[in-house]
Amino acid sequence: LPKKAYDELTIETASSDISLSNELEFKSVDIDVASGDVAIDSKVSESLSIEAASSDLYIFNSDAKKVKLNTASGEITLNGLKDGEEVDISTASGEIEITDVKTKYFKSSTASGDQSYRNVVAENKMKLDSGSGEIIFYGCDAKEIDINTASGEVYGEVLSKKDFITDTASGDVDIDHEAYGDNGVCVVKTASGDITIELSK
Repeated sequence: LPKKAYDELTIETASSDISLSNELEFKSVDIDVASGDVAIDSKVSESLSIEAASSDLYIFNSDAKKVKLNTASGEITLNGLKDGEEVDISTASGEIEITDVKTKYFKSSTASGDQSYRNVVAENKMKLDSGSGEIIFYGCDAKEIDINTASGEVYGEVLSKKDFITDTASGDVDIDHEAYGDNGVCVVKTASGDITIELSK
């Protein structure tokens, strides 16, 4: 591209790998790809939206206020997001790995695949759903945390003490007594899987 900064970037492709380097800046990026991996290292300041049928998505160091990532089959990696307003991530079949994210609202879901989170903080609400797969998080927090998995264990370390509500049809529940408090609520429901929550040290 002939210059460094742009208002909008739109890409539609049937089968292509897409890579945006850290030398570029955009206000908004909208990508629709049927087949091909997507790697974004550019600064996106307002809106980042990716719709993919079969793709791995890799997002690094984005400052976008709104992030929406969806793939039918593929892994999703988001590393580095600050001062976000809304993050919405979903994959039908694939793993989700999120690191160093701060936003007001955070939502993610998988039909089949593990979810891993580290240093993810939502000012208001964090909602994590899994059809089949583990949900593991370290150093994460929100005023309201809602976790639901049909088949898979839940292990988490929260940053602040919570009021915990748990429900499992088949599985053990182990909540660290030091994690109980009045700084928000954490609801965890599993159809089949153990629930383990600790206070992050």
